[in-house]
Amino acid sequence: MNLKQIIKISRPRFWSYLGGTYLVGFAFGAQSLAQYNIDFWIYLLFFLFIANYFLYGVNDYFDWETDKKNPKKDSKEYRLQQQDKKFLKISLTISFAIALLITLLNPGIKLVLLMLGFLFLSYFYSAKPIRFKSRPILDFASNILYIFPAIIGYYQATGTLPPTQAIMAGFSWAMAMHLFSAIPDIKYDKKAGVKTTAVRFGKKRSLFITKALWLKTTILTWSLNPLLGVLSLIYPIMPLILFFNKKMDIAKVYWYYPYINMVVGFILFIYAVII
Repeated sequence: MNLKQIIKISRPRFWSYLGGTYLVGFAFGAQSLAQYNIDFWIYLLFFLFIANYFLYGVNDYFDWETDKKNPKKDSKEYRLQQQDKKFLKISLTISFAIALLITLLNPGIKLVLLMLGFLFLSYFYSAKPIRFKSRPILDFASNILYIFPAIIGYYQATGTLPPTQAIMAGFSWAMAMHLFSAIPDIKYDKKAGVKTTAVRFGKKRSLFITKALWLKTTILTWSLNPLLGVLSLIYPIMPLILFFNKKMDIAKVYWYYPYINMVVGFILFIYAVII
């Protein structure tokens, strides 16, 4: 397996989903530039690449059979080969060891528990015997793992957890992102016998749930900051449009979301630093 394939497994399009959320969480908690010390950079690099490689590598390892029929592996991602599995297993073990080392060096039990929670959800999202991704409701509920880096960053900077409304807004956003991403895969998951929430409820009802979750994100964000609440309106509007416009291809729309999330994340970061 070469470096290009390793990077592809880590899903560069989605690096900002973990690295970016950590950066935004830390920025909202930090009071001065002096807080952006060596610990911050270690965690940022971890969540930017190693954590993504671990999360998606575990996914590829346990989804090897079902991914054979998924067309997105031909263009958007890397299709794991039989000969790659041994290397992937070793590299994932190393990634996990690095994560544990960072965790054990954490000061404070809350930070340790947050890191362990992130690793638990990252692994068992795909791995047996739990395999959250094949259990309706639990599949998108477990996607709150993407908010853990933001909580960790904020806690590192402040020594306290973020406001409850902010955590719940993040959880709603992450759950909706998962459900939205699962809708284009309904046909392939059905063929593979994977019973996701999207498979169980179908496209229309899944879009409705997605819209409701993102609307909850907007309401909770608005309660904290009306300006940021307006910014978050971009999320519930899209599934509403897709619900009524059958001509729009949700599979194509979904691939714009990494860019939307990066722009929104960048605005949040700049807002946190300036304000």
